[in-house]
Amino acid sequence: MHQLRFLLLSGLVLGGLTGCESPSATFDAFRIARPQNLERHLGSRLQLLSATDTLNLSVHFDAATQRNIITYTATGDTLLEATALRYRRLYYLVQEQPKAGCWVHAIRIRGNEVQGLASGWEQMSDLSQAIKQGRFPELVRYRNLINDSTRVRFDARQLREFYASEIDSFPVYRTTPSRVTAVL
Repeated sequence: MHQLRFLLLSGLVLGGLTGCESPSATFDAFRIARPQNLERHLGSRLQLLSATDTLNLSVHFDAATQRNIITYTATGDTLLEATALRYRRLYYLVQEQPKAGCWVHAIRIRGNEVQGLASGWEQMSDLSQAIKQGRFPELVRYRNLINDSTRVRFDARQLREFYASEIDSFPVYRTTPSRVTAVL
């Protein structure tokens, strides 16, 4: 299976896991003052290109919910539904979690390149490990050792370096407008 397709589809599977296999940290829900419209930055249809794969995606911003919805156009599967905020050249994607709280992962968009998309599970797992190792104690609001769960306060300023290094660990994909044209 091609690397990019595997990354995106495994994100769907891993994102749906619950229990001990899921990242132990979640963020408190928080208000986003200026939600970002990723459709403006990426276009409504785009291709992600790697050396071995091409993936066509659809990007839609729902103005009513302020959420960005990214779908795999071949199947219609939703790869990501998140509210986005921007801080110092990174976009933070905030995904509500079913039981409470939210996950936050970051992406970088530079011109026709994107990095970190569909890596929310990996980034939250790495953040969970960093917290277990004693990083970001000022952000930890609650820790339940019995259930292996931690609730964290989101602070883009304090977490920026962590997220920037996380993004650097993922491949860069070139983006192009999709060849699929909308019927007017």
